Amino acid sequence: MLEKLRYKLRYNSWPRLIVNALKRIGITILPYYVFRRDITDPPKPQGCVGHEFVELTTEDIPQIARLPLVHSNEQTYRRRLHNGQRCFALKQNGEFCAFCWMDPACFSFAGEGNALQTGEAYIYDIYTAPSQRGHDLAPMLNACYTETLRTEGFHAVIGVVDSMNRSSLNYVRKIGSQVQRKNLYLNLFGLLKKSIVLEILVDEKSSGPAENQ
Repeated sequence: MLEKLRYKLRYNSWPRLIVNALKRIGITILPYYVFRRDITDPPKPQGCVGHEFVELTTEDIPQIARLPLVHSNEQTYRRRLHNGQRCFALKQNGEFCAFCWMDPACFSFAGEGNALQTGEAYIYDIYTAPSQRGHDLAPMLNACYTETLRTEGFHAVIGVVDSMNRSSLNYVRKIGSQVQRKNLYLNLFGLLKKSIVLEILVDEKSSGPAENQ
């Protein structure tokens, strides 16, 4: 319990802690950015020095579900695989230390969602084991899954970043992502669930590939 508390205090701002506290009583206030990244010609992957890049199967699900502070549970992870979603991960000494999920069909987040165009991938639920934070695993995982998707014919990655997490926002911009809009998701005791567009930063229709490509 104390370890979990120290982790939250270290990696969360005070506004984020307040938002998390409100969530416990049924009020969710989540400001976030939607971003898009072209992966047709990415930089050369960094390589997985000391790590193994893998794509998970159903046999791996119990192991990632047991990792500390994961964002979901084994039942949800199994359902994602069953629905055609994929999970990319890094292993070190036979143990999983980072992973992310990819949906090739639909972008869905906090009250909004839409079908993706052919060649687009929605990356979400990015996780790094608490003991591995600060070891640059997120850039390594990003480089590895980007190369995999590119070779399979994907041309763009779409994702979401918490606008209160400045380091994550700076990171997605650093790897070439283009922030398209800022939204606010509200959930008031389950009675009101709504995603509100606060600001359009890029015309999403014009940022995709041409129809004849």
